[in-house]
Amino acid sequence: MRKKLIEQILISPSPFSIFEENYNELRNTRFLLFDNNSNNFGKKFQKMEFNNFTISPLAEYHNTMVLDQYTVKESRELEVVHCVDFDSNIISNLRKLFFHTNYSNEYLIKLLLYVKKERIQPNCSPYLIECAANNFNLDKQDIYESLLSFSLLENTNIEQLITNHLNKEPSSTDYLDTDERWRSLIELKNMQLKNISQDTIISIVYY
Repeated sequence: MRKKLIEQILISPSPFSIFEENYNELRNTRFLLFDNNSNNFGKKFQKMEFNNFTISPLAEYHNTMVLDQYTVKESRELEVVHCVDFDSNIISNLRKLFFHTNYSNEYLIKLLLYVKKERIQPNCSPYLIECAANNFNLDKQDIYESLLSFSLLENTNIEQLITNHLNKEPSSTDYLDTDERWRSLIELKNMQLKNISQDTIISIVYY
């Protein structure tokens, strides 16, 4: 019975109604559906473009519905943490913003304002992965300054972005956070080198 109800939920154009009608059988089940005409997922995350900068969602979140005993019986709207991954292009521009005296980019500022206003959590993991994969071909000082600029951004508020009065003097906390990210980068690099070494040994044995 429960298995058939789950199948009905997954193919139904009105999954909420089916869940509600069969609450006792389904109350310990949670569904995450991506192809609905309604949404109870909190914010409607959508694609945003700022000239050559783009925030792209991984799924059609504006059609996302979560069904469980809380959303059906208590009509809760979920609080969802929204995270955006900054790649090397964004991070390199951040470095210019904080460490190049005459640099300005209105579209980058608009993107950063959007992230701040919508309380989106920025993440620099893609940049760390790219640096590790590129075998540290970039200048190490540039990499550290780029990571430091990300730390500075985390402690920058909306008003500072609007007025372009950025705090460009890193605090001890900024340095501590950057050092931690630097250690993560070294760990990623060491893991990559270890894997390359193992692959090389396998290749020699194979040939």
